[in-house]
Amino acid sequence: MLNADAILFSEYAYFKYQNTYFTVCGNFEILAYSSMVLFSNVYYSSALSNVKEQEIIQIFKSSANKIDHTITLMEQSAYNLAQHGLSLYLEYNKSNFEKSELKQKFSAILEQHFSFFELGLGGDVWFEPMQMFKDTKYFGPYVYRDDKRILFSWELSGEQYDYHSQDWYQLGKQAAENALPVVWTHPYVDEAGSLAPMMTVDAPIILTNGDMIGMATVDWSLAALTAFLETVKITNNSSPLLIHKASNRIISFPLKSELVMQTTPDEAWVKPLYSSSSNTKLNTSKSLPINGKLYDLYFLGAKSGFILGFFSPHKDIDKEVRAVSQVTLLGGAIIGITFVVLSIFIMKHLFKPFDLVLSQIKGSIKHSAR
Repeated sequence: MLNADAILFSEYAYFKYQNTYFTVCGNFEILAYSSMVLFSNVYYSSALSNVKEQEIIQIFKSSANKIDHTITLMEQSAYNLAQHGLSLYLEYNKSNFEKSELKQKFSAILEQHFSFFELGLGGDVWFEPMQMFKDTKYFGPYVYRDDKRILFSWELSGEQYDYHSQDWYQLGKQAAENALPVVWTHPYVDEAGSLAPMMTVDAPIILTNGDMIGMATVDWSLAALTAFLETVKITNNSSPLLIHKASNRIISFPLKSELVMQTTPDEAWVKPLYSSSSNTKLNTSKSLPINGKLYDLYFLGAKSGFILGFFSPHKDIDKEVRAVSQVTLLGGAIIGITFVVLSIFIMKHLFKPFDLVLSQIKGSIKHSAR
């Protein structure tokens, strides 16, 4: 039979082995799971950054496409209105109906056109001096929106406004000379009517012999566009920027609203816009000072001639990625710790029969000693 010293030595060796086993296995599992969690967190952060970048690119493309699509619709509207004006001109010269009836026809066409085309702030069909009537220098029926109403007016068809001398009219005449179907004005404030920041698209009215007899115009209010851009966010605290590239004029810039409808200033954030803006690649310019804070500028050129950008507070995007990564890191750590605790509990349960056998041997030795 085994003596007491041998049993005590076996018990000591068993418990030492058991503790060593638990310690080694526990430390190994902690090290393994810590490595897995850290590696997964780094990989996940990188993947999340890529996903965020792709999300930003899609936001830019969607916004730029909306601008380009609106431009196309405005140009098509002006061209169609010019064709209506040409048809009425030819009809009048052929039928020679009353002047009052012709004015009524123009009124009906304009009101119907802008009832369906809600993007236009207003528009007109303007004719060259003495072109429609030999005794009439100004003939420019005009409609505009007043809230939800469409109002018809002849107020701009006179010497006081003298539309023939306006820059936008001269621009339309140049477009006709260059055989351009449409041409856009630079952004401006409509001091004659709505006082809104706007742009106008001119569509010359051309006879078959090439003579220009007038033009149709459609006014585009930029207020709706800027309001839309202010709802678009690439991060929680981002702010839009919209520049008309040809005129260097700022259309939207909430961070510095005093610069709206002004030419771009000579500041650090402006230069990258003109040196690297592309309509196929998203560009970035980091750590730009605006109003005493650092911002990252993301920008893209639209096909229609605008530069679309968003200012985001410096490292704002990294903060969003880190916030999600910290949650995943904490979740992974909790899962790892839970697994290690469960493993130790299971191992203790597996060693329980050995503990029972050792206890019975110790009991039998005590009984024999008696």
